[in-house]
Amino acid sequence: MMKKIIVCLVTMMVLALGVAQTSCPAERNKTTFSLDGLEEIYLSQDAKKLLKQNGFVITPGYENEIFDLYANCKENSQPIFVTTDAVLHTSSCHA
Repeated sequence: MMKKIIVCLVTMMVLALGVAQTSCPAERNKTTFSLDGLEEIYLSQDAKKLLKQNGFVITPGYENEIFDLYANCKENSQPIFVTTDAVLHTSSCHA
């Protein structure tokens, strides 16, 4: 019985060491992004700085309804990032 426990502990230690040495996929695949076309949309200097620093920026919206934002993006050929909270909000308002 003691041999089984020792073998089990050694196996777990070996696996733990192997996992600890493996790098995170997010760290290996750092993707660069382009800010081409940034001049076509209005962003404050602070927002542009945050966009360059973080790869994204959140700004206040002026639409009355959430779907207005998506319609405007589609009309202006701007990329759309749909979040789950937007889908849940839309489905609860229009159910």
